[in-house]
Amino acid sequence: GCPMVDGWQCPLCPMVYKRRYHFDHHLTSSHHLQPEEVSSTWRVSLTEEEFSEKQHQAASNKFKRESKHEEGGSGMDTSECKSDKKWGPGAFSTKFSCKFCGEQFKRDSNL
Repeated sequence: GCPMVDGWQCPLCPMVYKRRYHFDHHLTSSHHLQPEEVSSTWRVSLTEEEFSEKQHQAASNKFKRESKHEEGGSGMDTSECKSDKKWGPGAFSTKFSCKFCGEQFKRDSNL
């Protein structure tokens, strides 16, 4: 069958993590929870496919939330009339580096 992945599902947002360390870091930085507040009920066992799907959903959710406050219809390029300060350096780059290990990933890779 499909290989299983043990991971951690954030109870407060759609994020999923394979490593407890990254999960703890997410909870403290995004939700201001302490690692000792982590409940074992947040442990999940998923197939590799389900895990990727959840990560994909979380990523697109996050993007939707961040871009929701753009006014207007088509969502086409409105950057000329807006401040560029909202986007960090390399926000539109095709490579991203991992916050934890610094490894480079292509935009389309499953992080």
